[in-house]
Amino acid sequence: MIPKIIHSDSSISEVFLFWYVHYLLILFSIRYSSYDGEKENTNADVWYTKDGKDWTQVTQLYGDFHQGNIDAKLGGFTAPWFGRYAHTLNSLDYNGDGKSDVLVLIGGYSPTVSNDVWISTDGKTWLCDDHAPFSKRGYHSATVFNGKLWVMGGSPLSNDVWSGTLLLLDNGRYHLEWEQVLPQAPWTPRAGSCLITQVSQELTDDNSTLYTEHMFLLGGLSIDDKDETRTRNDVWKTQNGTTWELVGDDMPWESRAFHACASWSHLDDRSRWIEDSDEEEEYYPPRTFLTGGGYMGTQGNNEVRELEAFTDTWWSDDMLNWTKVNYEEGSIDQDNLHSTSEWTEAYESSRKIYRGKWGHSLEAFHTSIVDEVDGTVTKVPSLFVIGGKLQGQEFTNDIFISKRGIHCEKNGITCTNNGVCGEQACECHSGGQYCEPKKMSMLSA
Repeated sequence: MIPKIIHSDSSISEVFLFWYVHYLLILFSIRYSSYDGEKENTNADVWYTKDGKDWTQVTQLYGDFHQGNIDAKLGGFTAPWFGRYAHTLNSLDYNGDGKSDVLVLIGGYSPTVSNDVWISTDGKTWLCDDHAPFSKRGYHSATVFNGKLWVMGGSPLSNDVWSGTLLLLDNGRYHLEWEQVLPQAPWTPRAGSCLITQVSQELTDDNSTLYTEHMFLLGGLSIDDKDETRTRNDVWKTQNGTTWELVGDDMPWESRAFHACASWSHLDDRSRWIEDSDEEEEYYPPRTFLTGGGYMGTQGNNEVRELEAFTDTWWSDDMLNWTKVNYEEGSIDQDNLHSTSEWTEAYESSRKIYRGKWGHSLEAFHTSIVDEVDGTVTKVPSLFVIGGKLQGQEFTNDIFISKRGIHCEKNGITCTNNGVCGEQACECHSGGQYCEPKKMSMLSA
């Protein structure tokens, strides 16, 4: 059996994915830092963790080196696939038992765009599944939906939609069979978007429960009707990958790309929110969280060619109505920017500053709390903000883990609207408009 969360560092879209519920794994690669594609820190190493705090490097990597890094040492620190950035990494369940069987690494820049596919069953041995039939790309979007792996968009800018079915061949190797679902989706060609799936439930007329899974595409870098490059703040959804519906083209969060999103649901039921309701008959749907990213495009007569990063965090349970989680004020131009999102903190000449972040990962996982008296271990649902680039700063390898204050609410009121974040929960009251900065809702790992 393989570990549970695996992470692949592309740093522009550091991929952090759910594996089994036990581990996280990372694949480090080239990093992208500006509009024109400046690169640094080329790596192809693999790391894993159980809690997001303590990491172990995979020191014996095997696989089809003849298909990639032919000069690398077999069984060493370097993976058989070429170092890359802007790729995707996903896990797939082959037999429908609810546990992932393989990891799939697709495309990216290595250093030019590619469409090669690599599959691993343990994070140690990586086998090349040849090249996908879709065009070479990076900064594309990928997710698992209805038991298949879906790939769409990317750079060079495109809006085609593909699905891959996982097969187990007679020779014991896994293989993805690809199908083009749409040559052109109704949303504009784009890269650096968020693509997530979310399951909801509703009662039918005969009181039976109907479960529905949707795929959502959020924002990204695109070309507008004036043939100018700009970021988006639209949301699209589909139930089959073929028919897409515009949820909204002007969300309350500003247009952005290279942001991070995660669908946060109950550990035992993807169709429910992470916490059980006090009333048995009440149902709370899962929520999607969105963090950071950056703006690019035209502001008045000025063209913004390097990402202007955001410090905000938002959530929604219907992808139409969004609630802002953090408080922020000031601006980077006046050097008085402040945000209650702890993952925006940095230091400059020993002075704490706040900067927007892009190219990071956001993953819904859990942390473990051990009772000091009886040693009982309790799993606590958590969001992980991993790596990325703070505006004007270097790439980071920090990890922030959410505490209960980020998601608690009372009588339908969230902390950010009316109350302050306590150590483990929201302390609601009649005054206060945001989580007080001294009461942190995120814990740095």
